[in-house]
Amino acid sequence: MPKSGQSEAHHEELIGGFYDQLRPVFESSEQAMYLYLDDTHKICNKKFASLLGYGTEHEWARVTEFTDFVADTSSEILVTAYQRAIERKKKEKKSWFDDQRDLEEEIRRYG
Repeated sequence: MPKSGQSEAHHEELIGGFYDQLRPVFESSEQAMYLYLDDTHKICNKKFASLLGYGTEHEWARVTEFTDFVADTSSEILVTAYQRAIERKKKEKKSWFDDQRDLEEEIRRYG
């Protein structure tokens, strides 16, 4: 089993490599996207950071506590929108892409 420092370096290498490979997708996608290895090693695109109330992708990436995952000003909006989108999905059996559009629509309505 790797030592903590080795594991940390490995995760840094993994997330950097994934981002390098996916950079064109992250930068050009109109969908909110993120890649999450653990609380410290994660990346997202601007749309995802904005959806959660952060000014930049780097601001969101610095968050390490789950309770801080969503900006304070957006937490109630996001939770309510997510609950509504999930309830709608259960009723209508929608796909993931529909879920994301529903979530964004609920955030606009509620926010």
